[in-house]
Amino acid sequence: MKEQARKRRIPFAWIGGSYRFTDEHLAEIIRLFEVRPEAERSATPRAVPAPAIGPLKARRPRRTQRAA
Repeated sequence: MKEQARKRRIPFAWIGGSYRFTDEHLAEIIRLFEVRPEAERSATPRAVPAPAIGPLKARRPRRTQRAA
């Protein structure tokens, strides 16, 4: 949260060399970043097909690669 305040993306108070957040600041931050669901989305989730992945092959650990 300090990084967001430093970049001036969220409200804050600078007191005694520190970022301070009041209850009002937190409420505004929540409103700023709130994400609401779209009304057009259907209530039932769609089935997503699993990606086609071939056979997996283990690789040698890095510590043995350096020695070889």
